[in-house]
Amino acid sequence: MISQQRNYLISIIIILGLLLADQFIKVKSILSFNYFLNQNTFLGLFKNNSLGIVLLVILILLVIYLALKQQDKIIIYSVIFAGLGSNLVDRAIHHGVIDYWILFRSLWFNLADLAIVVGLAFLVNSIIQTKKSGG
Repeated sequence: MISQQRNYLISIIIILGLLLADQFIKVKSILSFNYFLNQNTFLGLFKNNSLGIVLLVILILLVIYLALKQQDKIIIYSVIFAGLGSNLVDRAIHHGVIDYWILFRSLWFNLADLAIVVGLAFLVNSIIQTKKSGG
């Protein structure tokens, strides 16, 4: 029980820490005019902001559901949730996601995107390790 409570506390700290850090960096980026407003969804496939919000909400609900069903992976899901949540805040406020880092001169991203990718990488690794151990 203590371990589960500890994991919940760590999850809350991760979610709040990543979400607040990403939003803080976005405010600094906006004030210094060093950002890109990404109004597309999922690798630029859709330009409809309403669709982006709906998809993010669905993904957030899915992550919450999976986190509750797979308690052993709750910290991993918290990292993914923080990224999705921060991007949802952007879409609701700015009608797009504020990206402030650039890779290869054309790929703009932010801490929230990085959290999602890292969280998914850890999740895939965890699933592979579980399958290898026969679980």
